[in-house]
This record gives sequence, C-alpha cells and structure tokens, in this order.
Amino acid sequence: MYGEAKLALVLYLWYPKTRGAKHVYESYLQPVLARHEADIDRGLLQLRASAKDATASHLQAAVSLGRACFAEVAGRVSSQLQAARSSGGGGHAGQADQLQKRQKINPEEEEEDEDATVSKTRR
Repeated sequence: MYGEAKLALVLYLWYPKTRGAKHVYESYLQPVLARHEADIDRGLLQLRASAKDATASHLQAAVSLGRACFAEVAGRVSSQLQAARSSGGGGHAGQADQLQKRQKINPEEEEEDEDATVSKTRR
C-alpha cells in the first residue's frame, strides 16, 4: 500500500496536467517559507560566516604546515651539501670545488676561454 501511495504522489507532483507541484508549493510550502524567511536568511548568513572562518583557519594551518615542511627539506639539503663538501665526495658540490681549484691552478686557460668567447660573439 505504501509503494502505491508514494507512486501516486510522485505522479501527481510530476504530471503537468494536474499541476500538483504548483498546488503543493503555493498551498503549503510558500506560506511556511514566507513566515520563516528572516530566520532562514539569518541562518544562511551565519553559515556563510562560519564557512569563511573555517576556510581561513584551514588555509592558515596549510600554510604553516607548508612552511615547516619547506624548512625541514631545506635543512636536510643544506646538511647533505655540507657533508658532501666536508668529505670531498662527488656530486655537484665536489665538481664546483674541483672547477675552482682548476681555475686557481691555470688562470691563463680561463682568460683564453674568455677571449675565444668574445671573438665568437663579435662575428
């Protein structure tokens, strides 16, 4: 019996010739909404304000977490670079040190390289 009544109500509300949805809205729903319109608007404004506050607090927490993670990663990278430099190991830091040592040993080669570069750009 419940299923048949539910089907009949849905058909009544849906079928355009009966205008059931319009009748239900104008007779029952519209008066209730009109009586409580101010309360509904106030509630929506409060919901909007609380959503804005929650969003701001979550964004601040995310920024704080991002800063902490960035600081941790930067600290780890810095310590690895210092360890690589102190051990004289390979890697980019070791290559940079070797390049500097070569430049100190043969400064003439560096000048020759600069002269060749300047002459190529003039052509």
